[in-house]
Formats: sequence, C-alpha cells, structure tokens
Amino acid sequence: MDKFENLMDDMKGWTNDDLAKWVESNKPKCICPGCPTYTQCAEMNKEALYCVTGKSPSCIETPETCVCRDCPVFDELSLLYNYHCIEGSEEARRKL
Repeated sequence: MDKFENLMDDMKGWTNDDLAKWVESNKPKCICPGCPTYTQCAEMNKEALYCVTGKSPSCIETPETCVCRDCPVFDELSLLYNYHCIEGSEEARRKL
C-alpha cells in the first residue's frame, strides 16, 4: 500500500467532522487556488484539495494548465493522477 491507500484506509473510521478537520489542516499546503484552471467561482466557494474532496461541483469545467504535480500534497500522499478538479478525487479515479 502507498501513502494514499493508507490514508484512505485510515479515513474509513473517520466522521465527516474528522474529514473536515483534515481538509482544513491541509488547505495551507494546497496550491489549487494558484492553478490556471482554478476559477473565480471556485475561489468564491473556497474549493480546494480536489484530490481528496473530488471534482468541482460546478465551477471548473475547462482544463487549462494543471499544477497538481507541483503541489506538496501530491508528493505527501503519493498521488498518481492530476486534473482532480475536473476528473475527480484520487480515490474515485483509483476506484478504491
């Protein structure tokens, strides 16, 4: 198992509050707001960490340049995919 799979395994016992706390604690590392694909709508809705939270519900539809691989979270979690804001969370894409 890689780091991401271990995190997903740990999260199975988490409450929604636990997940919200994890997301908030990791938002400072997230570079989604600096991505060329990120929109004003996403900013207004405070969207971030698409790699865990999943694709943007309605704010991001058109891909520009992706910076996922430059994000500290990408390396910390051993992520494989990018364009999470459009394609979905790492968990969904790995079909875990």
